[in-house]
Amino acid sequence: MHAMDVFVFPSEFEGLGIVMVEAQAADLRCIASDKVPRAAFITEKAIPISLKDPVMKWCDVILDDTVKGPYKRPIDDFDIRKEIKKLEKLYEGNYDV
Repeated sequence: MHAMDVFVFPSEFEGLGIVMVEAQAADLRCIASDKVPRAAFITEKAIPISLKDPVMKWCDVILDDTVKGPYKRPIDDFDIRKEIKKLEKLYEGNYDV
């Protein structure tokens, strides 16, 4: 993914959208259909577009890197190392995670 400039995801149906979370973690701009679950849109680099919108709108958004999405969660919330530490604490009996 680090070889890409932008991740385009015009999916008609997507169960979880994990690949888009991975793309955002790789610091890619993500242009995705509004059919991708909202939970996969994390950062402002994730921009939803309707599949009903004209192809030219998709092209314009893909080419214009000033367009931002409405989402602002920190991608660090999805850091596997943090989740492992939480699990370790749980296994050690610390339930205040």
